[in-house]
Amino acid sequence: MCDMTPKTLGRVAMLAKGLSVVLVVHFQGKASSIYKQLRQCVSESGELKMAELCQNYPESIDFHLKRRLDMVVDAVKAAAMATLFILAGCNAIQSTTTLSERYRVCAKLPLSTSYRSAPPGPDFDLGTLRAEGLVVDVFIGGHPRFSHQVINKGVGATDGFKMLGRERSDEQDKVLFAYERGDEEGPIYVMFMAPNLDSVEPILRTEDMLVGCK
Repeated sequence: MCDMTPKTLGRVAMLAKGLSVVLVVHFQGKASSIYKQLRQCVSESGELKMAELCQNYPESIDFHLKRRLDMVVDAVKAAAMATLFILAGCNAIQSTTTLSERYRVCAKLPLSTSYRSAPPGPDFDLGTLRAEGLVVDVFIGGHPRFSHQVINKGVGATDGFKMLGRERSDEQDKVLFAYERGDEEGPIYVMFMAPNLDSVEPILRTEDMLVGCK
């Protein structure tokens, strides 16, 4: 179930909600119809004995219908809670994932995502992040293809990884992080790239998404 993206799970939740509403409306319609028929039975009964017998039905039936309706409502609530737990579980933070052993960069990613390392370069590591149905290229190293004005802000990121900015170049959306740990090589940069990063940006903006590996 958790192999589905959060967007797909959201659609499932909406479908469950819609079906629940239809169920409740249908039940109320049936209940109202039965109740009217019973009232008509009472009003049209000419025999006193039958009238007295019928007269007790509406309150009795009303009680049972209300009880059944409460059961339906409880079932709908239970289904909604189950859906929320599924969504929460599939978007929960999993164990820390290593993005780069060489640069000691790790990430806290939702269970609905996956990461795979790619062959590294001479002074950088590469990988791919699969999230929200997208394949996002990941660069880790010291010389990302990003605006120099933004790259220079990396020296100020001394309290952990900091998102420096987002830009579009080389026909790609790019988001750049940096962490100045005091290494001789300078700040460590992590860049995420895809044709469009809109759907994954909320994941990238998660607090402490990037951390130093212990």
